[in-house]
Amino acid sequence: MINLATMAESFAARHAGAPALIDPRSGTTRTFGDLSRRTGQLSAALFEELGVRPGTRVAALSRNSLEMVELYLACARTGALLFPLNWRFSAGQVADALREAAPAVVFYE
Repeated sequence: MINLATMAESFAARHAGAPALIDPRSGTTRTFGDLSRRTGQLSAALFEELGVRPGTRVAALSRNSLEMVELYLACARTGALLFPLNWRFSAGQVADALREAAPAVVFYE
């Protein structure tokens, strides 16, 4: 199956040293090789340590960041469903969204 995670892996195999992500605020760059390694580690941790399996819902409350992209790709790699929450939500809205989505794992910044 082709998804963004497999596309990123394909780029990493061919262009490991090329920039994949650049954070304009901090200037931090992740190469395709970095992205592949980091998403592989995160996907393994999701699977082995947190019990995330294909179809598991994973929620994330975070501003846009390199780490959020890595989490998205790790979920895609694992087959999990990422449920991003708007960081501008009020506490009540976050609670409502989490009740509705019923994620097995929640990441927050």
